This record gives sequence, C-alpha cells and structure tokens, in this order.
Amino acid sequence: MLIVDDDKDLLDPVLEVCARFDFDVTGACSAEKALEILRDETVDVVLTDIRMQPMGGFALLDRVRAKFPQMPFILWTGFWDRPDEKRASTYQNLERLEKPFTFRELEAVLNRVKEKIVANRIQEDGGETSLSGTGSSRVENRA
Repeated sequence: MLIVDDDKDLLDPVLEVCARFDFDVTGACSAEKALEILRDETVDVVLTDIRMQPMGGFALLDRVRAKFPQMPFILWTGFWDRPDEKRASTYQNLERLEKPFTFRELEAVLNRVKEKIVANRIQEDGGETSLSGTGSSRVENRA
C-alpha cells in the first residue's frame, strides 16, 4: 500500500493504522515521490490526498492507472466539492474519504479494498489467495 499526503501530521498516523491491517505500507510526501516509488515497487492500493502541489491526487491517479488500470485507489480530501465528486464518480475501483475521518471509517474502506484485492488475485491466479503483508511501514522523502 502506498499512502501519499503532503501533510506529515496525517501521513504518519495513517501509515501506522494501515500497517495494522497487514499491508506493507510505504508513505510518500508528494505525488512525484509516489511515482518514483511505483517505478521500483509493487503495491496493491494507493491512498492519496487530492489537494497537493504541484501534482494532485487526480493527476497521480491518472498517471498510475495508465500503467495499472485496475489499481485500487482511495482518495481523500478535507472537502469534496461538486467537481471533485463528479470526477471521482467516473473512476472504477475507487473509494473516497473525507478528512477528518474516524478509525472506523478508514477501517471500513480498507476492508472493502482488501476484499477487492483478494478477489482480483483469485481471478488472476485462478485459485485462492490472500494478502501477504507483514504490516510494516516506512515514509519516503519526508522533507
């Protein structure tokens, strides 16, 4: 799992919570750093803020989906305006969260995403499978 947010005060605790769900979690403080990480690592899902500079979450989503069309995404923001909601509704395999969110809201979204990931792997592999994460976390490029 790759978590992208330019707000370190949010990024660090979300990394810790997501690691409890047996995801191997990597954090990035920008969309550009996230793209660098995705060149070298395989992830099951990307969680990203939509309001970052210079590249926002929708631009990151479009770039990642060009290479990995089925990659699940979770978009979050402090405020979903109508254009953002309309744009988000055009994507498949996408979850949304509004900041601040509760642990239960995050847990519900992560459980739905885990189900989708496992279902995709079963379809790809033709058999049973599960997530094999160790629940570790790290942050790239904090500065």
